[in-house]
Amino acid sequence: MNENTARGLHQARWVEYDEEMELLYAWHGGHTVNVWTLGGMNVDVFSAGSFEQNEATLEEIKRAISDHMAGDRAPATHDA
Repeated sequence: MNENTARGLHQARWVEYDEEMELLYAWHGGHTVNVWTLGGMNVDVFSAGSFEQNEATLEEIKRAISDHMAGDRAPATHDA
């Protein structure tokens, strides 16, 4: 893990690793989940949970990450 990845995960309240895609999903609270490569590039961001609440629950976050992983099986390509 490089320094950018470490900064992106610092103080995360929940992190999941997708071994197949080699991506890290990080939730720091609120509704936003960030998706990082092992090389430290933030490749995606999505929201989870009901916005009727100030913050998504951990269960909502886990479900949203699982759904995102299931629907995102093609490797991301990025121009440098």
